[in-house]
This record gives sequence, structure tokens and C-alpha cells, in this order.
Amino acid sequence: KTYNTRRVPFDITTTEKVEEIEYMNHEDRSPRWTMLCRDCDEYGHTREKTRSLSEGENDITIRATDRFGSSKEENIILFIDSKDPVILKTEPARGFADGNFYVEFREDNPKNLTLYYGNSIRSEELDLENDCYEDRGKHYCEINVNLSDYDGREIEYWFILEDVAGNKDESKHEELDVDYSPPIINSAEYHPDGRRVEI
Repeated sequence: KTYNTRRVPFDITTTEKVEEIEYMNHEDRSPRWTMLCRDCDEYGHTREKTRSLSEGENDITIRATDRFGSSKEENIILFIDSKDPVILKTEPARGFADGNFYVEFREDNPKNLTLYYGNSIRSEELDLENDCYEDRGKHYCEINVNLSDYDGREIEYWFILEDVAGNKDESKHEELDVDYSPPIINSAEYHPDGRRVEI
């Protein structure tokens, strides 16, 4: 299971009262058993109780031990991503839009990145593996979309980035004129003076 906060609720119950309930996070630098309660049959069930876990993967073992020394263990894998994704830059930011868009962001666990554009808003999801590359903790992505329907008109565009824990960031909305058609030279003739070309 994935959480977007480091404070994770524990809800543990046993079929009978036990001497103690403990847990260990095998991803800690020095894993050790930590006491949750003594002479109990639940922890965090009747009243919410939380524990602070580490960013990334947490390999948790819960252990209940009865008065005869017999114990039962359960293992749980949790993933923590409490850091919000950040979109650092988008282009074009000025001038004209021709269908080529660029975005730069910082996020350790991106799930999806979507470009929204146009007036009757359209969207295009980027392929994080093929449209992006990572360097020194930053991701750089490019995408090309067909803007022929908007040629000569103004559009609005923005990106939304979501990570595996559901945290999102939305870029600034940019408004640009679309110049999709290439220029056309209708004619090119020499001027009568022989020194110029009229286009």
C-alpha cells in the first residue's frame, strides 16, 4: 500500500490478550523490535495510533507474543511518498506554439504526466520512459501534438504531474498564439534593375 504521509496509522488486533505487540522496520538503518503495547489485544483499533515511517519502501513485521512465549508474526510492505512533485519549467512560455512542448520537473516516483491544451480542452499523456529522461534528480520531457485545428488562434496549455501516492502539481497556464502552417513563397522574381529579387 502507498501513503502520501510519513505518519501511518497502525490498526492491529489479536484473537486473545497477549503479553506484548511489537514491530520492526527492516528498512531502518539499525532494525530493532519496538514495543507497541503490553498485556493487550489491540493497538490502534479502538483509538487511532500512528507511527512515523521512512520515505520509500518500508518492510514491516508485526509480532504478538503470548504469556507462554509463543509468537505470531505478520509482514507488511508499505511505500511512503510524502514529497509533492514540482514542475520547474514549461516551454514555450512566450511567442508562438507550433505543437512542440517541453516540461522539466522534480519527483522521485512519478506516475503520470499529462499535457492539457486547446480551447475545448484536449489532453495527451506523456510516456515517462520514452518522452522523458532523468539527470541529477530532474526529469526533462518533450511531446509534440497536432495543433492544426488551432492554426492562427490562441490556445491555453498546462501540465499536471502526479506521483505514485496521488500528490499532484499543476504548472502555470500559458496562453499563446498558434503558428502551425509553414510560410509559403508565392513568387520570387528578379527586379528590372538586376540587383534585387522581389518575393
